[in-house]
Amino acid sequence: MVGWHNAVGDAEVTDWQSPQGNVIGCGRGDGFVAINNGAAAASSQFGTQLPDGTYCNVLDDCATEVTVSGGLAALDLPAKSAVAFDAGTA
Repeated sequence: MVGWHNAVGDAEVTDWQSPQGNVIGCGRGDGFVAINNGAAAASSQFGTQLPDGTYCNVLDDCATEVTVSGGLAALDLPAKSAVAFDAGTA
C-alpha cells in the first residue's frame, strides 16, 4: 500500500462511491481503491477516471488484475478485503 500511496501522492479524493452496504470505492489522483468491509463477498462496478486498460492489484502483490473498460472497473471483492491500483501498475 505504500507504493500506491506514493503513486497517488496528496491528490484529492474523487469518484467517491458506495454501491452497496459496507462497500466503498474512490479515486485519488491516478489511483483507485475499493474496500469491502462486509461479512460476504461483493461484486460491484465502480466508475474511475483511469484510462481503459489492465492494472495490477498492489494489495496482493499483483496476483490479481483489474480491468478498466469504458471508465468502469468491475470488481469482485471477498469479504473484509480491498483492491488498490494506479496508473503506474498498468
